[in-house]
Amino acid sequence: MIVRQVGSREQIRVLVWMNPDLLRSSRHRHDFVAVTAIPETGAFDCTAMTDVGLPVLQPQAARLVHEQRIRELIHAHAGRRDQAESLAAAIAVASFLRLTGLEGMCKGQAGSEPVGGDPDIVSRFESFLNRDSAPLPSSSPGSIPKRLMVPSHAVVAGIENSILQDESGKVRPHRDFSISFLSGSCALEAAAAMAKEMEGTGYRFPDGFQELDLNAAARALGSVDSPTAQAVAFYADASVLRPEWRQQSASAYPLLAELMAQFDLSRTAIDEARPLQPAISELTGLSKGKLKRLGRMRTPLSTGRVFEFGSEVRGEDPLGIDRARRYALGNELSLSQLLALFADLDTSWVPSDDESWIRFIAIVRGFVQPVA
Repeated sequence: MIVRQVGSREQIRVLVWMNPDLLRSSRHRHDFVAVTAIPETGAFDCTAMTDVGLPVLQPQAARLVHEQRIRELIHAHAGRRDQAESLAAAIAVASFLRLTGLEGMCKGQAGSEPVGGDPDIVSRFESFLNRDSAPLPSSSPGSIPKRLMVPSHAVVAGIENSILQDESGKVRPHRDFSISFLSGSCALEAAAAMAKEMEGTGYRFPDGFQELDLNAAARALGSVDSPTAQAVAFYADASVLRPEWRQQSASAYPLLAELMAQFDLSRTAIDEARPLQPAISELTGLSKGKLKRLGRMRTPLSTGRVFEFGSEVRGEDPLGIDRARRYALGNELSLSQLLALFADLDTSWVPSDDESWIRFIAIVRGFVQPVA
């Protein structure tokens, strides 16, 4: 694990990613977490980039359940720069461990496994569940280490502030440190910002990232509010035989550019110059006339939750397993929901221009209500 601290006098920025020099995996993972904190105000922001096996990472916004407590902790350390930096590093490390599902160990501890003592209750319970399974293969030179080396100053600050916990040499996020990673962030903007920010840091980009044409992806996805990493990689790939075919397909159905990049049926039709409308009709269930109306619109569908209340509360169940006990309740208005609605409407009811499209969305969003 590489923990890099940058930023100005007013703010602290901590970047965390895996160290490719210490990983023995033949395919290095590129997961990435950034935490920005302003001690004077207590403001902070946490974003994550997840390696999904593509040249582009998938950005995810991180939301802490006890966000107010973290803000108060950051503000309380405003008078000591070193303590504030250690606290921000602890938050970044805990977020990174949650994102990857890996454990850490404090630098300076001998060995990669705790010596002596019985396994904790979680390990015993997992062993019980897997009692009839075949034994797992031993660690090989191509495997990712089970533990990542965590800087001692981050571990100390994390333990003192109930952000990290050390159990028999295993550094994990504290049971009270509950964080959720939300999709919906724009992979196109994140890729461009990441390329600019990571210059000179030693971060190793995913294979093929440097060859991507992000400008081509921006043109193709101009009517998509928050394109995913999959869509960006599809339209930015300049190595295909005829990349202009992908641009033409996105121009024909701007609102469906994201959808067309997700399925082999549409991807194959595009790259092999087959008729695209039958493939899109099969994927969406929409007739040729309805797709023709959708093809005239350019205004993106705004993503995000229509309503949201409640929060996740974690705690140990009777078996001692730390898990979520309650969740936030919310609803999102997605393109797939609108397409399903269009399938049940007469063609004349489907919007045919941007003005009617915007009004239609406003009406649909206005009728979405939370379930008691």
